Amino acid sequence: MTIICKTHGFAFYHIPKTGGCAITWGLAKAIPEWPDPPPAEEVFGIESRCKGHKNYGWQHIYHEKMGSSIMHPLFIPQHLEGLRVFSFYRNPFDRLLSLYWWKTKGGVKFKDFVMNFAPKGLLTQQIDYCHPKHLSFFGRFENLNDDFKKVCKELCIKPVDLPIVNKYPRADAENYREQYDEEMVQAVRKIYAGDIEVLGYAF
Repeated sequence: MTIICKTHGFAFYHIPKTGGCAITWGLAKAIPEWPDPPPAEEVFGIESRCKGHKNYGWQHIYHEKMGSSIMHPLFIPQHLEGLRVFSFYRNPFDRLLSLYWWKTKGGVKFKDFVMNFAPKGLLTQQIDYCHPKHLSFFGRFENLNDDFKKVCKELCIKPVDLPIVNKYPRADAENYREQYDEEMVQAVRKIYAGDIEVLGYAF
C-alpha cells in the first residue's frame, strides 16, 4: 500500500509487518496540517484489535478523507516521479514469525505454517513489494524509531516517537531464532533468498 502526500512531496510504501501502521500514525502526528489520528492506546492495543475497536483500521478511513493524501494498493514507480519515496524493511525470519501470529493467532504450529500452510501472498518477498532501487531512502524495522526520525528530517517535519503496534503477546517476541529448526531455516532462506541478499539480512 502506498501513501502519497504531494503537499510534502513524499510517498511511503507500507510493506506488511514492517512497522507500517506505526509509521502511518507517526506521519499523521508529525504533519501539522493533517488532523490528529486517534490515540495510540485506543487503536493499537491488543484488547482494541481483538475486540474490533471502532478505531482499528483507522488509517484507511483517515487517508481516504485527506485531500493531500492518496492511498494506492500497489507500488508503481512511474506514479511517484518527483516524490521522495521511502519504505521500511524487516529481517525476513522475524517478519515471517510476526506474519504467523498475525494470521493464525497461534492456531497452528509455527513449523506447519512455514512448511505447509502459509498462504502464498504471505511469502511475497519484501523486495518484490518494493525494491530499494526505486526508493529515495529506506529504514529498518530493527531501528524503527531512529530511522523514522531520519525520515522526518529528510521530509522536514517534526519527529515523533512511534508506538509499539500490532504486537501480540508471545514468549518468543525477544528471540525469533528460538522458534526455528534447521529445516525451517533452510526453507525460509530459499523462499526469501532475494530479501536476504539484497537487504543484507541473515538468520
